[in-house]
Amino acid sequence: MRPSPTLTVLVALATVATVYAQQANGPTVIPQRKALPSGFRITCYDGYELIFTNDNYTNGDFASADAYKYPVGQCRKCPAGTATMDGFRCIPCPSGYYSNAGARECTACPAGTVPRSTAPTAGTTYYQVQKLNKGPESSACQPCPPGYFQPNLAGTVCLPCPSGFVSTSGATSCTPCNEGTFHGDGRELTNNGIYTNWTMTNYADTTAGFEATTADINKVNGIAVSSGLPDYIAIPNTCIKCPTNTYQPLKAQAATSTIGAAALSACRRCEDGWYSAPGASSCLPCPAGSYRNSYFDGTAVLTDPGGLTYNTAAEYATGTSSACFKCPKGTYAPFPGSSVCQPCPAGTNAVTTGSTECTRCPAGTNSLYGTRAQQMNWDSTANAYKSYTFAFFDAADKQYKMLRNGTDVNFWLAAKAETCQDNLPGYYTDVAGLGIQLPCRPGTFMALAASDKTTCLTCAVGTFTEDFTQPVCKACWPGSFASQRGMTYCEITQPGFYTNPNTVAVNATVDLTVLTTLEASGLVKGAQDPSPCGLGYYQPDYEKNTCLACGNGTYADVTGLPVCKKCQAGRTRPASLPASNATWGTSLTTAQTGVLHAQRVQLRPSRARHAARNVPQASTRTRVSPQHPARPVPVVILVLTLPPTRLTAFCPRALVVASSALTILTLIALA
Repeated sequence: MRPSPTLTVLVALATVATVYAQQANGPTVIPQRKALPSGFRITCYDGYELIFTNDNYTNGDFASADAYKYPVGQCRKCPAGTATMDGFRCIPCPSGYYSNAGARECTACPAGTVPRSTAPTAGTTYYQVQKLNKGPESSACQPCPPGYFQPNLAGTVCLPCPSGFVSTSGATSCTPCNEGTFHGDGRELTNNGIYTNWTMTNYADTTAGFEATTADINKVNGIAVSSGLPDYIAIPNTCIKCPTNTYQPLKAQAATSTIGAAALSACRRCEDGWYSAPGASSCLPCPAGSYRNSYFDGTAVLTDPGGLTYNTAAEYATGTSSACFKCPKGTYAPFPGSSVCQPCPAGTNAVTTGSTECTRCPAGTNSLYGTRAQQMNWDSTANAYKSYTFAFFDAADKQYKMLRNGTDVNFWLAAKAETCQDNLPGYYTDVAGLGIQLPCRPGTFMALAASDKTTCLTCAVGTFTEDFTQPVCKACWPGSFASQRGMTYCEITQPGFYTNPNTVAVNATVDLTVLTTLEASGLVKGAQDPSPCGLGYYQPDYEKNTCLACGNGTYADVTGLPVCKKCQAGRTRPASLPASNATWGTSLTTAQTGVLHAQRVQLRPSRARHAARNVPQASTRTRVSPQHPARPVPVVILVLTLPPTRLTAFCPRALVVASSALTILTLIALA
């Protein structure tokens, strides 16, 4: 079956968009050899926002605190009053729309109703959004009171019926008064009202009024003072010059009353996102980079609990008659007529008020909420709501532990109002505008003070990391080594080998008594390669940092032996070397360490047994005896760096010639 033309066009558009995105942004390097940590997310499904936290969220709901030892990407369900289709941040529903938690898109309030915004609950991602249109519909969309109507889906204000028309609660249109009647105030029909002078009644021939009750009005009241209007009231009066942010497009409308605020009844309120000067016949859209909303405004300084300031008081857009407010930092309004400002997407920021677009964060930086000081704070005393927690070695007790006290708080990846900050230790971003910083894989690291945070560095030889997001590599311990860069583990020594570097390997630590830094220090690398056991020594076990001296009756004439060789029949070698190579260097001076190589010479066992027996390392030469010119007489010359007092243990019949710097022992075999 041939694909439909529509499907073919959509596939082509998706392909072109993918190629364009790769050309514009460059590749995003995600580790291929090592999977991301368990539970790590780099994007979310529709209706969920991407957050950066140590806590675990299951199906978008909080499940457990400190589930991970380092922050990872998690998906959190969008709160009621917001929705998302990009998987990164939840966008507040504009006026006229509402949503339940986890919504993919906002739902328009039905005709005859308007949304009543409420303040977001604690922990809501975006502090700049003061109020949200939270579902369900019964609580989010309130019916317009009698005397008002809303004919459209997603209406934002209840419109007063024009003079000469009436309506019931939740009306989508007004009903004209019948002939012989006019639009009046039913409350004036009783209690000596203005209409009682003429004993007037309603259309049902009674004195009852059909105006909105207090309960009806309370469902939609709470209008911001900056809108220039009081709260909704029971339908009032006549035509007067309409105040700011209202308009009247029709002519020849007669007022029904001139009592107090009732005179405003004939004026229509400007839709959210639009404004007007007093006496206007129509409303104008707020310019791009600004907004206007009936239920909240920017008349006061907007801050968050961490002390970040998003706008000063009453920052009005130019030329709007003090009606439209500039978007706070971290938000933007790309088009005219906005009722709310959108938070900057993850990977971008807006550092000024009144932004019409957001700027991509450079490679090596991120859009985590807050300043660098707030992100790296871990002592729970200043701006702890954005504290960063990671595991490391404590300088005091050398234990691997979490380096912050207190409850973890989530990082938001959108609505950044500050300059993009350097990536956290152990993370990198290789392209500009990346929505979330990526973890360094095992075998690599990213230091706190690294100048280039676009690429993780590989661990040097003698060090390793076995986990993601490490700020420094660990040193291989005695008995192990790392022969290559980028190791995720240390290799252990085999029998016959050991590692015992002159400078003992030490892991880097963090001093918890210094609250102003998380920089690790003190790393001393471990061994790069194992060392073979020397002559006269052996090591039968794995993962050792010393070798053992050969015992009595055994010897090692080559290096790297796992066991010593047994002496030939009729020969012996007493144990005269240090017990292990770990003590050799401490019992002898530098000039006295080591034993020269020994080689057998042509000695008859009966004549040269004492001269050649058990001499571990020697060099031999042969000369001709004058008494027996036809038969060579072996001579063994042994050069040792041992004290003279220890030489007699090798051959008691030898002639000892000693000096302070070097002891030379000449062994002459008796004929």
